[in-house]
Amino acid sequence: NSIMLSAASHHQGGNRKDMFKLFSSTKSSFSTTNSTTSNTRDRKKRKKKKQSTNTTPRDQKKKPFKTQNTKKYNTNQLTNHTNNINNGDDEDNKAKKKYYKSTKPKQKLRVDRILSNRGVGTRSEVQKIITGSRVTMKSSSNNAMVKVKKISERIPIDAMLYIDGALISPTPLLLMYHKPKGVLSAMSDDKMGRKHLGDVLEQRYIQAGLHPVGRLDYDTSGLILFSSDGQLTCRLLHPKHAVEKEYLATVEGTVDSIDLETQFQNGIKTAEGTHTAKLLQVTPLPPSSSSSIQDDEEGTNANTTNTSLTNVRLVVSEGKHRMVRRMLANVGHPVKELARERYGILHIGDLPMGEFRLLEEDELDWAKQLLFD
Repeated sequence: NSIMLSAASHHQGGNRKDMFKLFSSTKSSFSTTNSTTSNTRDRKKRKKKKQSTNTTPRDQKKKPFKTQNTKKYNTNQLTNHTNNINNGDDEDNKAKKKYYKSTKPKQKLRVDRILSNRGVGTRSEVQKIITGSRVTMKSSSNNAMVKVKKISERIPIDAMLYIDGALISPTPLLLMYHKPKGVLSAMSDDKMGRKHLGDVLEQRYIQAGLHPVGRLDYDTSGLILFSSDGQLTCRLLHPKHAVEKEYLATVEGTVDSIDLETQFQNGIKTAEGTHTAKLLQVTPLPPSSSSSIQDDEEGTNANTTNTSLTNVRLVVSEGKHRMVRRMLANVGHPVKELARERYGILHIGDLPMGEFRLLEEDELDWAKQLLFD
């Protein structure tokens, strides 16, 4: 800068100080202009970038709102429509839907897969049975017996299949069992060698994946279910679905039905929490029946001739461990015997102790409905 000032002053013939003032003003004006130009350029870049960010492709732009139904109805039409609904047209539509659903073609699977799912054996074992010409199927049209020759043959999933003349029925969705006392509600017992559910259930049902729905105490008898569907099992057990379970308990003492009903409604505290129940019936037992009641807690025939006994029928919607026994014991009525007689709409009825039963059609419809609730 000093060299430029010296040269400029010598060339102009002026004072060095005056030339310095001129040079300084020129430099400041140049820097101001340069910074203004730079700021303008940056502002334009930011604006351009913002515009590119906000741009939306044409196919992503929202379409203008259009009403779904532009047809106009007068008051009489709406009134007639309402009357039709009240007169049961909607029931007819439901019936039609049910009919169309029932007439849909049934699902078809390979015959070896169907037999394997029914617990006959593994896929390779089933294929050997089929290739040995041991499998026959009942025709749905004329009930004639047709021999199954190909492993890959596709047949209806509920086809009637026979192996060496023995019917291999489809795996049931639910199976009812009247459990006696002294049977463990588990599929095995490796510790004490006690009798368990795995000892009484058919082996093909075990291979097909049937499993107990919940459990009953070792010293409790009554209805227990086996399920082949895990989702159905969860819905039967989860308190959210509130599937009722009815019990008949023989308890000690004379029961005040009004007082017990109030306690059930308010909830009874136990070690597992507070539980509620619905009281159905209270029936005092005659003294002569007391001597035949076995004390479940001690496992011996207790002398109860001087103790009055009462049958209490109640309904609960939970399934905590020994819940019914704890509830009744905590209100002063220890349980001598306990049996479960109903699960949802499934009644044990006259099913003999230790026997199995398949579900009736209406019972099966109830079970299937649980899967859609």
